[in-house]
Amino acid sequence: MKPVVEAVASMMSALGLQNDAAIMRRQAFLGFSEADRSHLQELHRALAGLGPEFVERVHDHMLRFPETRRFVPDATTLECLKQTQADYFDTLTAGEYGPDYVRDRLRVGIAHQRIGLEAQWYLGAYAKYLVDLMPEIWLRLGENSERFIAALQALLKVVLLDMGLAIDTYIHADRRAISALKEYAELVFAAIPDGLVVLTSDFTVLSANRTFLRRFGLDEDDAHGRCLLSIVAADGLEAKLREVRDSGQVVRDLLLGMGLTGESSRMPVRVTLTGIRLAEEEEEEEEEEARLLVIVEDMTEQARLQQALKESEATLLHAQEVAHIGSWRLDFGTGALDWSPEVFRIFGVPRGTAISYETFLACIHPDDREMVDAAWQAALRGAPYHLQHRIDTQGETRWVEERAAVEFDSNRQPVKAVGTVQDITERKAADARIENLAFYDTLTGLPNRALFM
Repeated sequence: MKPVVEAVASMMSALGLQNDAAIMRRQAFLGFSEADRSHLQELHRALAGLGPEFVERVHDHMLRFPETRRFVPDATTLECLKQTQADYFDTLTAGEYGPDYVRDRLRVGIAHQRIGLEAQWYLGAYAKYLVDLMPEIWLRLGENSERFIAALQALLKVVLLDMGLAIDTYIHADRRAISALKEYAELVFAAIPDGLVVLTSDFTVLSANRTFLRRFGLDEDDAHGRCLLSIVAADGLEAKLREVRDSGQVVRDLLLGMGLTGESSRMPVRVTLTGIRLAEEEEEEEEEEARLLVIVEDMTEQARLQQALKESEATLLHAQEVAHIGSWRLDFGTGALDWSPEVFRIFGVPRGTAISYETFLACIHPDDREMVDAAWQAALRGAPYHLQHRIDTQGETRWVEERAAVEFDSNRQPVKAVGTVQDITERKAADARIENLAFYDTLTGLPNRALFM
């Protein structure tokens, strides 16, 4: 926030009141003349000495209202305010209303605006001044009605000049606040990493942020005032825009390929469409023109990562197929058990079959089923899970080797589990052949000396 001196100078410049000519122009519009100045100076002499008593009455009145009393926290502050008001009372009718007078009035107005005194209470103080001054003026000038009316008219002009300056301080402060908020909003709007476009009901671009323009190689002139559909193209975009405009519903996560109109290249984007309405429009009874907000998120990197993930998964699945190793995962919270394609193949279960622990046990050779179940129950208590057992698949008995790791929470309750299943039937057969060659004669098939020993 600027110091008051700088704020006053800035405001005088903004209001065009830097010199006597500009101030006199305001006075001229109020009909203020040299005759008025003389009448005020005469009134000033007549009111000499009234200031302290008058200010006391004004402050007694203001202290009766919480809206103004809250700005007087202690006696010291009250005395300072009274002195300031007495000085103002003295200058109000002094007849000098040049740049110094204007500068002082703006300073007071800025101070009141900054402490949060609302304009109606500030202007209400002027009403109190006038109402209380009129009887005093009548007492002093009432015997001459012409002098009384002339002095009162001149005083009204000066008070209205002051009131105009007071209103200027509030309006100027509000405009600066609005301008600052607008600038801040524009900076935020421009800096958002997603593309943002605001459209009229016929899809004309009202504004587009920096991200959207840069993403499609555009500048502000390329977009502003043009129909969005003449700038960018995406299959189904127009229909969705009409749907949101007509229904008022929000459309999220709309996956499209979007590119410049007339060009073949498209980038993957995720689009959100929603209607927007300003707060003041919502308060008005008549129907206002709808506006649309289009949010465009570039999905190029996500698409690349998803493609890379798909390729990685495909490679992993192919490697599992080559090595005859399948993988599985279990979520204890949902009970979901997922098998990789190779596990389905190893167990001889059609892919897509709903899988459960019971389904798994049904595939185990009856003679090994109790052993496998006991090993799994032990794993749920934290024991290692690593064993070999037989399975029955499509009328054939095969051997598999299983490994698993169980994840537990802080209460030692199982949360997730992952594991592998490897078909070791050929390894078992090879081991059996090696054993046979080592312990049996190849010609007769009889046990040899090694087996005997």
